[in-house]
Amino acid sequence: MEQVKVIVNGEKILCEKGITLYQLAQENARPLAGQDALLAKVDGVVKELYHTVSEDCDVRFLTYSDPEGKKAYTRGITMVMLKAFYKEVPKDKFEKVTVENSLDTGFYCTLSGTAELTQELLARVENRMRKYIEEDVVFEKKSMSVEKAIRLFEERKMYDKTSLLKYRRSSKVNVYKLGKVADYYYGPMPYSTGVLKQFRLELFDKGFVFVIPKMSEPTELPSFEPSMKLHKTLQQASEWGVKLATENVGQLNDIIVNGELRELMLVQEALHEKRIGDIAEQIAASGKVRLVTIAGPS
Repeated sequence: MEQVKVIVNGEKILCEKGITLYQLAQENARPLAGQDALLAKVDGVVKELYHTVSEDCDVRFLTYSDPEGKKAYTRGITMVMLKAFYKEVPKDKFEKVTVENSLDTGFYCTLSGTAELTQELLARVENRMRKYIEEDVVFEKKSMSVEKAIRLFEERKMYDKTSLLKYRRSSKVNVYKLGKVADYYYGPMPYSTGVLKQFRLELFDKGFVFVIPKMSEPTELPSFEPSMKLHKTLQQASEWGVKLATENVGQLNDIIVNGELRELMLVQEALHEKRIGDIAEQIAASGKVRLVTIAGPS
């Protein structure tokens, strides 16, 4: 078997030509300091671990302690969570799970549909997620035409994806599959679910959060201590998105294409003015405020 020279995280080795990056990581785990390889940089280019090594190269495996690795971990755990919700919530009561925004050490999510979001449901979802992780299911990457991907997501009522993809200029798109669950992600994924060991689901406000480790402590789950003021502001921004039909990039593209961007800007400005007016009324009504400081973009 033909061999190639590879520098793995600074160490020179010989390996068989055609070996996958996943196999290379399994055979050379020592330089990773006990962490799982999530992606790899091959001669400076980020690649998923299903890619093969066909020539001499420099490989640096990316773990949770790398920004690209953490992002891949987050995308992976999101898809596992979606698959678990599909299984635990009856189809007639499920609409969608939305990852709204990052918040402290987690990501705030909402469940749409008629199903009641309870701690018991979250416990079932988390247990099923851990089952999928224990099974070490491979994330399958499928390249398909944009038209086929749009039909696929329309069948699954994932209209935010279809709205986004209809403006894609490339004729092809990469869709990830985890069993029967399919989704589109802007960025690389881990090789399989087995590396997604650290997470926790918690009820929070009107939704829930999934908590993941900090980059500096990849094997420890931190406490979740969010800023309620920040959360309230982010929720207000989400509510404005619903009112203005700009919940996602696809909807914003529709507005731009239809020549309605100026109207959107004017309404946004009006909402900001109203918010400033509401704050002024609160200050005047309190009778105790002596100093007001304002910070933000001009």
